Amino acid sequence: MTNAIQHAEQARKCFEMRRAGMSYRQIAERLGCAPSTVHRWVSEWMDEYNLQTEEQFQLMRQEQTSRLDAALVALWPRVRNGDADAVNSMIRIEQQRAKLWGLDAPERVDVTGNGVLIKVEL
Repeated sequence: MTNAIQHAEQARKCFEMRRAGMSYRQIAERLGCAPSTVHRWVSEWMDEYNLQTEEQFQLMRQEQTSRLDAALVALWPRVRNGDADAVNSMIRIEQQRAKLWGLDAPERVDVTGNGVLIKVEL
């Protein structure tokens, strides 16, 4: 396979894994590359197939939300019984949901430049 074909195939795989609900970090670990590379490949794939429209984005977000809902429903009986592992899994599901819908509180960022520390509180 040529490099261009291999690159396109990697981008397609990344996009499919992302649609399946995997994080950029998980995909990168599976493929043995950096998360930034995975992000670039997914973006390229989306650009190639014009998947940047708001409607398509909303459909993908709804699909991801449905997967999170299904996981939570399956987990709920164990959570109600006080299973610590299930509670931790529920917390991770809810954290993912918050990220997906932009509900996370902004984080404090420390930036250094020219030897000067700048603190940004959002």
